[in-house]
Amino acid sequence: MTEFRFERKKENVEDYLKVSLFRDNFAHKLLIAVLGICLLAIAVSGIVMFINFDSVSMLIITIVAVVLAVAYPVFLKLFIANITKKLTKPNPEEEGVTIAVSENDILLIKNNLPCGMIEWKDITEITEGKTGFFLTEKNGALIILGKGSVSSGTYDEAVQVLSQKRTELTKDSKK
Repeated sequence: MTEFRFERKKENVEDYLKVSLFRDNFAHKLLIAVLGICLLAIAVSGIVMFINFDSVSMLIITIVAVVLAVAYPVFLKLFIANITKKLTKPNPEEEGVTIAVSENDILLIKNNLPCGMIEWKDITEITEGKTGFFLTEKNGALIILGKGSVSSGTYDEAVQVLSQKRTELTKDSKK
């Protein structure tokens, strides 16, 4: 059994958001690719039209396309920073809570007393990021198990259990 302090560290929340937006989200990847292709086509067309017709308005269209291509990543970075700030605000109810991960279940402990239990069948998604694991509970709650949050046991023990449970979850979802 590995115990994790219940914490929402900035680096863990940012990692989860990036994994959710980029690595595990085909629709968002497709949107970025299509946006990039469209903006590139508009910029190139604007330059070609400017050269052929000597029209300044075509140059303006090219500049707007380039500005949009630069603005999207900046907007995305600000969006992630804003959401991270909101999600990392301390909550007094979460103080002193420990999450104990075992092969049988996930136990919530507050002030060394059990205060809740989550069964593995209630976990709908297990994602691994650079900073740890992210578990989604059937009601939509997110459980962050950060590498730096281990208070008892080892992170490697948790990796074994979580990898096994993720494999089982994947097999069950294919049925």
